[in-house]
Amino acid sequence: MVQQDARKLVEEVIRIGKCTGCGICLGRCPYFQTIQERVAMVYSCDHEDAVCYYSCPRTETELEKLDYFTFGIPRNNHELGQHLDIFQARAMKSEIEDVVQYSGVVTALMQFALREGVISSGIMTAGISPMPRPFIARSPEDVREAAGSKYSAVPTLQALNEAAGEDMDAIGVVGRPCQILAVRKMQLLAQEKKSDLAARRVSLSIGLFCFWAFSPDFYSWLNQKTGGENIVKLDIPPGKLEVRTTEKIYSFDLDDVRPFIKQSCEDCFDSTSEFADVSVGAVEGNPRWNTLIVRTSQGLDFVRRAEKEGILELKSCEASELERLRDAAASKKFRVLTGKGADYLHLSAAYRNAVLKGGS
Repeated sequence: MVQQDARKLVEEVIRIGKCTGCGICLGRCPYFQTIQERVAMVYSCDHEDAVCYYSCPRTETELEKLDYFTFGIPRNNHELGQHLDIFQARAMKSEIEDVVQYSGVVTALMQFALREGVISSGIMTAGISPMPRPFIARSPEDVREAAGSKYSAVPTLQALNEAAGEDMDAIGVVGRPCQILAVRKMQLLAQEKKSDLAARRVSLSIGLFCFWAFSPDFYSWLNQKTGGENIVKLDIPPGKLEVRTTEKIYSFDLDDVRPFIKQSCEDCFDSTSEFADVSVGAVEGNPRWNTLIVRTSQGLDFVRRAEKEGILELKSCEASELERLRDAAASKKFRVLTGKGADYLHLSAAYRNAVLKGGS
């Protein structure tokens, strides 16, 4: 008997702790629900061709096929993924300095995209206390509510499915690597099946650098440690966690929060959102700048337009930062392929060898 794909998702991903909490299976499907970022099947599903299974970032993914679908060519870099250029960037609008993380590139780009009509809505993650939540930004002003890093596995893509259900077009998505991968998988599925799946409406994707994310239990612990004070900002400088509330600043040793890192992050192959139009992350030791990887021609046009309009300042990425990022990304891939690499056994020998060589 053929097992239904939705049930396969439960058996192969959710039940064994591989779910990333991306949210791609939530929002329009009544069979899956989430409680405090945990995904579960709440009704029996008999679909044998379930979109949720084939869009999930933790089911088998034909990465080489996805490279061709997204970029039209095989990847030119096995450490950081296909890219056209890498910059260091910072936002130039002073009115967002009080809410953004580091230089505020993601916030500035999303505000610019909404203001200029590049997108009509943005799928983001808002709030911190008591727990972050999926959010649809419908205006540049809305983006402020989603500013700042959350470090949590929020099922943000639930809001993508909700936006598609409201018949929104030209949607922008800000997400972790697993979420951007899920969007691209759904876009490929929509093209192959010629169907109007939610991700087909995504016209801009901004990926975040992410080496791991916290489980839902992290915020319960954090709220307990801060006495329920309103948390306004989180930061993870080397070796510690800094928590800013409306009352004071707390500092915790990073080892205290490592137990809250999601199990599924150990299987993640991508730390720089390799399938996004543009990817954004921190510059180690320099909070005034972000690293900006431009991957698609659409992303490059958008970034250059933002630079021309005075939204961003760009400069060449420093060699030391680029080397650090490449080493970190390659090492993570190497650990996955030589450890729990069973999920990636379908990669061609040439692809696997190129990755392993970069991480060795």
